[in-house]
Amino acid sequence: MTLVHKTASGLWVYDRDPVPPIAKYRIDRVLCEKQTALQHVGIYDLTRGGRALFLDGSLQSCAADEARYHECLVHPAMLAHPNPERVLIAGGGEGATLREVLRHPCVREAWMVDLDPELVALSRKHLKSWSAGVYEDARTRLRFADARGFLERGTRQFDVIFCDLPEPRAQEPSMLLYTVEFYRAARRRLRPGGILVTQSGPVDEISRDLFLTVRATLGRVFDHVSGYWVRMPSFREPWGYLCASDRAEPAKLTAAQIRERMEHRGINGLRFYRPGAHSRLFRLPPAVAKRSSRTVSTDAAPFVME
Repeated sequence: MTLVHKTASGLWVYDRDPVPPIAKYRIDRVLCEKQTALQHVGIYDLTRGGRALFLDGSLQSCAADEARYHECLVHPAMLAHPNPERVLIAGGGEGATLREVLRHPCVREAWMVDLDPELVALSRKHLKSWSAGVYEDARTRLRFADARGFLERGTRQFDVIFCDLPEPRAQEPSMLLYTVEFYRAARRRLRPGGILVTQSGPVDEISRDLFLTVRATLGRVFDHVSGYWVRMPSFREPWGYLCASDRAEPAKLTAAQIRERMEHRGINGLRFYRPGAHSRLFRLPPAVAKRSSRTVSTDAAPFVME
């Protein structure tokens, strides 16, 4: 199977994401196209944007702005926690979420649980700057398993849990990774004061239902839920995240507090996230700032993307 189209003007790949207009990307080089047991993996060098990962025809990560996505996913919660020693990443196949977690020297164990070993192997081979050697770090614990099963069957406790998971689609396992039952299982695995963070999809007027639904669903499980966002040029949409905790409130951290904690932990070399940007991330766009959803995703009636 190939998603590459050969034309007189060169090689092209079309993004299957339904965001109009349909996006197409010119390819300078095809590094990998493989159907794993779970999904189609395409890794290409694009004329604009550099190296990029496509899963089932949708752009997942691009060299031009992957640091923006992963730094914002990780650092607000890691810096809000006073001493995150044990961290879990549900998903995260490219290794970039793990890369950002391991910037924090207080981390003693970083568990990454991904369902697709072939995707991880292909990413390790072709997306080396994404993982940046994290799999050789003695703190890394890599497991290939279903994230929900890992949460429900285990007993190990974590300080921060990151959900870097595919969006919920009908008739796919991902639709049970955003439900009340899933978040309850995650909450049981958090130490007191622990924080859960999940990517939550677009936050614009057209595509905001996932964000609003996840926010309402997390509100059934945790005492404090706050959303934030970042512009993602390669996604062509502003992208949202949600933090949930019974104690921690990352949105209340000041730039001075962020700066002090980054200096204390020796966090440097970031390409996007910085102390002055932290509070701006939590100023949600109008499409979701004062909107709410009556929909709560459950195992019996899971929310799925159209």
